[in-house]
Amino acid sequence: APVVVPARPQEHELLRLMLRHGMLLVEHVLTHMSLEEFAAGPVRQTVELLLSQFQAGKIDAQPFVQGEHGPAVQALVVEAIAEKHQASENWERKMGVEIAGKDPKPIKAANSAMKQLKLARVDDAIESAKRRVLQAERDGDDTAPAQQEVAAYVDLRRQIVDGGFLGG
Repeated sequence: APVVVPARPQEHELLRLMLRHGMLLVEHVLTHMSLEEFAAGPVRQTVELLLSQFQAGKIDAQPFVQGEHGPAVQALVVEAIAEKHQASENWERKMGVEIAGKDPKPIKAANSAMKQLKLARVDDAIESAKRRVLQAERDGDDTAPAQQEVAAYVDLRRQIVDGGFLGG
């Protein structure tokens, strides 16, 4: 069975923004993020379908909402669209994501969600590399490769915080 990773709130926000604002937001998000940065399973499948629509020249939320791409994608999209109405200021502060419905600047909201998603992914990678360092220590193996990996991820994290992935 394929690995399915639960969607993060930032992914819901990015999906909602891309479905709501169409071509402009799909292009913006996929210029700054790779498909692999999205959770495996329905999230990535939805982004792949949005990319196909983008390449065909028109973003249309209806096939997603109507279930044409399967029940998992439909449930994800309906949930992502509905979250716009449920998001509170507290959630916005806690997750570090700006809600586009409250902020008429969807690019700014997308940048915020992308940054938070990228930080979450790199933080996961740092923790994984740290576990490999500890395992290598316990096994009496060379820890240098895993330590170098931690350092590289920490550097990448600093670049993300500085907005480097946006070209600035």
